[in-house]
Amino acid sequence: MAKTYEPISTQTLGTATATVTFSSIPQTYTDLICVIEGRGSRADFDDGVSIRFNSDTASNYSWSSLTGSGTAASSTRQANTTSILGRIISASATANARSNLIMHINNYSNTTTYKTVLERYNEPPTGGADYGMGIIVGLWRNTAAISTFSFFCENGNFNTSSTFTLYGIKAA
Repeated sequence: MAKTYEPISTQTLGTATATVTFSSIPQTYTDLICVIEGRGSRADFDDGVSIRFNSDTASNYSWSSLTGSGTAASSTRQANTTSILGRIISASATANARSNLIMHINNYSNTTTYKTVLERYNEPPTGGADYGMGIIVGLWRNTAAISTFSFFCENGNFNTSSTFTLYGIKAA
């Protein structure tokens, strides 16, 4: 049977904000999808976006990334870190350019398995060297159901009008 996306919550920032949190997430879906559309305030072409579940700041996260710009590709891996990383364009990028970051959280309400994350993002060409796209596979080594998660920029804020939308995937 087909699975359907159901909107759970949308946050559109009225002011620059360091952290965006989704809390009291219903446990009635099989998976979650979060879509970020926006940019950061760091005085550079891009910034890191960290993701944490259930306010866990311990070294329970690992992630691997593959990135490319059309002319070069690279990979990175982090083990035993305090969050899962993503990327978003920032203040030095071309005016009005915005990134998209889409994060899939699989089996978020399952209490017998660690949580896996599949994330993809883009940084449109913006006049700087830091642009391209990437995919990140992450793991949160905890069996707790995810009831809250937060995004925060590593070196600045999310700009005004950045949008964060959370969807639940329900089996039909």
